Amino acid sequence: MRGKTIVGVARLAMALAGISICLILAGCSGGKGTADLGEEIVVSGFSADYSAFEAAVDIEFSRSIMEELSRLGDDPRTGFRTAGSPAEKRAADIVERYMIQAGLKNIVRDAVMADGWTFGGATLAYESFRGTRAEIVLGGYPTHMVAEGAPMMLVDLGAGDSGSYEGRDVEGKLALVDADAESGDRVDFQVWQAKAKGAAAVLVMAQAAGGGDEALMTRGLWGQPGIPVFAVSAADAAALRVEMRKAEDGEIPVIIDADSVLAPEAGTEIVWGEIPGRSEEAIYVTANYDGFYHSIFENAVGVSTVIGIAKAMADSGVAPQKTVRFVACGAGEWGAAAGYFSWGAGIWKQISQGRPDWPGSAFAVLNIDGLKPLSNKTDFSMKAAGGILGFARRSAGQLIDKSYYDFTWPDESSPAAVTAEEAVWALTGVPYVAAGADSSDAYLGGLYHSSVDAAGYGGFDEGAYSFAHMIFGKLIMDLDRELVRPVDFGPNFRDIIASYSGGASTNSALVGALAAAEEKAAVLAGEIEKLNAYYLTAPEAMRPGVEEMAYGLNRALFRVGKSLRDNFSRLTWEGGIAYPHYAAQSNVRALREAEVLLEMGDGEGALKALDGVGFARYAPRYGDEAMGYVLGIDNTGTWAEGHMPDPPCDANGVAAGLARKNAEGDSDFSEELQEIEFLIGEEALRYREILEGESAAASEIAGLIEQILSDYFEM
Repeated sequence: MRGKTIVGVARLAMALAGISICLILAGCSGGKGTADLGEEIVVSGFSADYSAFEAAVDIEFSRSIMEELSRLGDDPRTGFRTAGSPAEKRAADIVERYMIQAGLKNIVRDAVMADGWTFGGATLAYESFRGTRAEIVLGGYPTHMVAEGAPMMLVDLGAGDSGSYEGRDVEGKLALVDADAESGDRVDFQVWQAKAKGAAAVLVMAQAAGGGDEALMTRGLWGQPGIPVFAVSAADAAALRVEMRKAEDGEIPVIIDADSVLAPEAGTEIVWGEIPGRSEEAIYVTANYDGFYHSIFENAVGVSTVIGIAKAMADSGVAPQKTVRFVACGAGEWGAAAGYFSWGAGIWKQISQGRPDWPGSAFAVLNIDGLKPLSNKTDFSMKAAGGILGFARRSAGQLIDKSYYDFTWPDESSPAAVTAEEAVWALTGVPYVAAGADSSDAYLGGLYHSSVDAAGYGGFDEGAYSFAHMIFGKLIMDLDRELVRPVDFGPNFRDIIASYSGGASTNSALVGALAAAEEKAAVLAGEIEKLNAYYLTAPEAMRPGVEEMAYGLNRALFRVGKSLRDNFSRLTWEGGIAYPHYAAQSNVRALREAEVLLEMGDGEGALKALDGVGFARYAPRYGDEAMGYVLGIDNTGTWAEGHMPDPPCDANGVAAGLARKNAEGDSDFSEELQEIEFLIGEEALRYREILEGESAAASEIAGLIEQILSDYFEM
């Protein structure tokens, strides 16, 4: 019945109130729009006078949480409060205690399954050429070794690639390798190469740029290699190499003490509390509380900000329309021994198994993991996905524009980066706003997962820390004012169209379906904006009827967002989120470029062109067995399951052959050309099949939007 639509309810309300439909709903000139409703209106229980919340922020309270968490550690020397460990359990106790102090209601500790890792510490001892005993402290990787006084022979493998092992016997020995950050090589290949050659354990030297030669750094590790891995500082690695150079056979005996325990499905906890609202919808404010080393910035800063915001909202008498749920996640940094994506395991198990109703009830998610308040750092970034980037920029911009800090935002419709837990939420279709960081960030570039993420390193900017409270507090308040999710899916469709190249851009059915979806999305965004503007001035008596209809509308918008994610998002082998056609399209382009270069006799150029095809860039440096290990990693049971593309295009043999021929001066590329021609055919076929699926998906999503316009807006 048309009178039961939102428009019907809104028209009735405005007629009773004597409000012009043209003025409010259609947005004619002379009336107030959402941008100038003023800060003095009291809406949804929040005073629009923002100073009430701001005055209630207690930075000392937040800092006490941050400092107490960062002092925890299963290893007294290096820290580590990792998934399922005693230190992580103590961290959960601290989080719960502070949530109580913050005044949150309905505080719960949900136990969820995740793989556990407890790092109680590790040392390496040796006798120097001067006859003195030396002992060095090692950092941990999520691998298993419990030993006291275990003797090993230490061998220097340098770059740790297959060439480093020529003429070397490493069977049953400890391999020392350098993680080369500049080359972009992942430590995974070096570790799996050592395993393939029979090494018993691996020492990885990865230098933390911000911490000097004494720092320990733990880099990401895919899967579980089945041999122990430890971090060693640049200074200690250099000292060990001095000893090995003086040894007759280039090896020295060492003694390892280690307490690094993996425990499958040891479990973790999601600790949460809330400020209850009147509706069934919730705004989720999240951060993880576990960490590698002492991890002040990753992520004691984030979880302390979450609880600090909660306290300020409670102390300022907030009575929100929507429930605001504050969530502290365990197993955020690591929690899955298998798969390419080992982090985010705690929240994934929570929203997929423990609390599967959360995504459907989520109005939006705010994830506070990325804004690192380092001294002298004034440039930060924010990101958003799920159609609310425009809203987020307007909301946060009112503070940012008046601040000392510079914030960048991603392009209007950039796919989500896989850097924090918001990506896990995004795959369910929930819109999010998050503090962002990228590889150029000062923190990620030198302090991430290192011993210098601790008190005394990098400094601390309390002003930026306080500002994060303000930004996210304001985002919560502004989201709570919105009756309907303030989404605009149009930029997503525009970006998808722009992402195609070659034959796809001339596929009229595909582009037409996406253009139709974009057009309908723009209309929908406009209607949502009008409705939210009306709600701010609606008579109190008429709000319940509008709210009831809006709840159904938000569920329908959730289905659109989920369909977009299901059909137009895939995790990439490089560790990001991209459109399904991205890999095949890029592969065809790179393979054709390599083909042309080989026909011109340019083997070096062809090899470079293959860099982005699957794992081809690693093939010349690592053996078939190591490559096979990495390619065989299984994502089953992780949040990446079902979101990864088919196995990557296997140009490894071509790349390895080209590298060999280039080194030997062999210019007969006939074999490689034949293989590339075959791969082009395979990838082009896969590309066409993907485009067919995307065309059907675009039409389906356009239909969902059209149904919303019909059901809720009489259009």
